[in-house]
Amino acid sequence: MDIRKAKMEDIDQALQLVDAAKAYFKANGINQWQDGYPNKESLMHDIEQEKGFVLCDENHVIGYCYGAYEHEANYDHIENGQWLTNSEQYFVIHRVVISDVYKGRGLAAMFINYFIDICHKEHIHSIRMDTHDDNLSMQRFLAKNGFKQCGRIYLANGDPRIGYEFVLD
Repeated sequence: MDIRKAKMEDIDQALQLVDAAKAYFKANGINQWQDGYPNKESLMHDIEQEKGFVLCDENHVIGYCYGAYEHEANYDHIENGQWLTNSEQYFVIHRVVISDVYKGRGLAAMFINYFIDICHKEHIHSIRMDTHDDNLSMQRFLAKNGFKQCGRIYLANGDPRIGYEFVLD
């Protein structure tokens, strides 16, 4: 298995993974990704910006996520806590999805490790993520992988999320 930047020819497989995650959230009463986002256009934009990544088992896309070294406006204000670092330089990860067939094998952590390697090479000392209050599996995943819960952030549409940060050694 390997991770690489997503290509436009990966879009249909990546979208299937996102759609499966949306269905899982809906079936489990998690009000995340139930407003049509992310969609094909958002994934295409990720890929055009070279910020979409896929996890492949041979030529089959089994995971997708967004990763970038960039400013995240939604992280400018945090309530009920604070970020672990005061740096404005951090890596962000969004939209982590793994195929239902491969879930439970620790494969999402491969994305984290991949981005940690990038951060070390680029001298970036922090990774930030966020998740929905009801997405307990992602909260467990983040805690298991060394992320610390930092407080409440809000998306541009006003939806609350829990902000997490991982500080690299």
